[in-house]
Amino acid sequence: MSPEAVTVISGDTDVTPDTGASAGSRVIYTEGNAVKESVARLKQALLTTASEMLKLSYESLDLRDGLTFCGDLFGRREVGFGWVIGAVTLAKRAMLG
Repeated sequence: MSPEAVTVISGDTDVTPDTGASAGSRVIYTEGNAVKESVARLKQALLTTASEMLKLSYESLDLRDGLTFCGDLFGRREVGFGWVIGAVTLAKRAMLG
């Protein structure tokens, strides 16, 4: 995804967890690693769900420009992040009842 497609919410405890005071360079380590972990989990979730939707192996998929896809430009199968996230949301709602 392009950086312009990302919205960062910072310092608003109405929509983010309150992690307490942030001081010094330790914040870069703790919050930076939290972001890194979150992105890794998101990537795994996108690829896992997209592989089920496209009926393709997880390993054959790639992520780029807001799409999960397999193949080249002419033989490509793809699904947008929005569709993948929507499928996950619907599945979770169905599980919760």
